[in-house]
Amino acid sequence: PHLKLSPQVMIERYSQGKITIGGKLIRTDVIILPDGTVKHPWATKKRHLLTAQDVPGLLKEKMDVLIIGTGINGQMQTSMALKQELKGMTYKVLYLETRSAIKRLQTLREEGKKVGACFHIGC
Repeated sequence: PHLKLSPQVMIERYSQGKITIGGKLIRTDVIILPDGTVKHPWATKKRHLLTAQDVPGLLKEKMDVLIIGTGINGQMQTSMALKQELKGMTYKVLYLETRSAIKRLQTLREEGKKVGACFHIGC
């Protein structure tokens, strides 16, 4: 089941373990593609560790910014191998606690930027 962000479909609420997008309550981590497509359910293979294998399609997208939402308390880490791979990409990468990551995503989208994201919605 995929939603698509648009001026009418926004991330409305976020609290630990829950995110509401376009009126739909989601209780899993999510990926947001630069075209606004929201992919869920999604989860990292290893708890609290993001690797390239978790986001292969997202990394190949054409975008200006990739935002990694690390959870409400910032506990999701990014593997060293993925950090190295991301350094070679043409887009900027931001690592933010998920609440800040959601705000930044919405601001950048309003500015017309192509933004991809993966949000850990737990701790």
